[in-house]
This record gives sequence, structure tokens and C-alpha cells, in this order.
Amino acid sequence: MKSIFRPSPYAELKRVDILQKLSDKHKFIFSLIDGTRNIEQIARFSGIDENSALEILYQLNAAGMIRQSLEIIEYEDRQYNEISKLLDSLLEIYAFMSQMLIFQLGTKASEVIKQAKPVLSEKYDRIFAGIPWENPDQVTRAMILGNIAQYCPDPGQRGLFIEAFGELFHHLRLEAGRYLGPQFARKATEKIKNEMKNIERYASETALRSHLIETFDKLAR
Repeated sequence: MKSIFRPSPYAELKRVDILQKLSDKHKFIFSLIDGTRNIEQIARFSGIDENSALEILYQLNAAGMIRQSLEIIEYEDRQYNEISKLLDSLLEIYAFMSQMLIFQLGTKASEVIKQAKPVLSEKYDRIFAGIPWENPDQVTRAMILGNIAQYCPDPGQRGLFIEAFGELFHHLRLEAGRYLGPQFARKATEKIKNEMKNIERYASETALRSHLIETFDKLAR
């Protein structure tokens, strides 16, 4: 599981043609292979189990698209670490909002949460496919990562989860405001601002961090 793969010379030359023939999940796994991530890290980043990751890697290797490196080294996966921390902050905001609803509305809270989700744009809705939002204790980071792997294989699409959460929180506040009034919105906005302050204070300056701050600055106004 510590073995590292890198794209083969063939894959570098035929990259465009190869990507057209791959499924989205295969594209995502292929995009993670950069000569530094090992099998364990690829499985963790993609949100799929190690056996599924191994099967995809075997298929890519058999097709001559990747090759195993002789190195067995534990590199730090900085991109995974960054996305994981941002997801943890977003899920913390969601847990706060949903638990406040449950405390105030009881079983009615599940209905409110369900009503907020269908209005999401299609490109964001896919990132949340199969997520049990009405049961916040069951929502995990791996579920979101798995959907990113399934529906957003292009590295340029990885920031979509930020916009998706922004839209979800916006509609959740609007829907909940019908039942709890402006006090709920103020508390939710304050939670968002506090999480953003923590990210600004502790997270390294990156494109994803800047995108998150910009997206949630608008939400917190």
C-alpha cells in the first residue's frame, strides 16, 4: 500500500486521447498519480475503499498508462490535507446549523433540511448525491470526497465543493428562517464568520483557500 505510481511516458504523450476513454472515477484516480502519492493516499483522497483503488490502478497499469516506481516513500499529500481541513470546517458549520434546527424543531428539522437541498444547481447537487443530510451524525468527509471522485474528475473542478456548500448553507438559512425567524440566520452567519476567521488565521495561502474565503464572505454579509 506504500507503493508509488507515476504516469508512463506513453500516458504523457497520449494524455488527451486516454482521458476521453476513461470513466470519471478512473480519470480522477489517474489525475492523482503524480509520482508522490502511494496507494493508501490515492484511496483516501478518492474516498473509495482500498480494494477499489487497487483494481483501478491495476487496470491503468495493465493499459500501460501508469507504472510503479521503485520508491517506497511516505510523501505528505498537501492537497488532500488542505481539502480535508476545508471540508472539516464546512461540515462543522453544517453540524451547527442542523443541530440548531433539530433542537428548535425536533423531527420537523429533517423536513426543513430536505426542502433546502432540491433547489441546488445540478452541478452542485452531484457533489451531495447520496449524502444523508437529515442525519448530520452520519455525514462524513469521505462521502464528499467519493462524490468529487465520481463526478468531478478534472483537477480544475475540485473547488466546486466550496460553491456547493455555500449554496446549501444559503438555502438552508432561507428555509429555516421561515420557521425560526431572523435569529437563526444571525447565529448561522456568526458561525460562518468564526470558521472563516480560523481559516484565514491558520490555513496557508492557496487558490482553494482564497476561493473559500471569497465565496463565504458573500454568504456572511
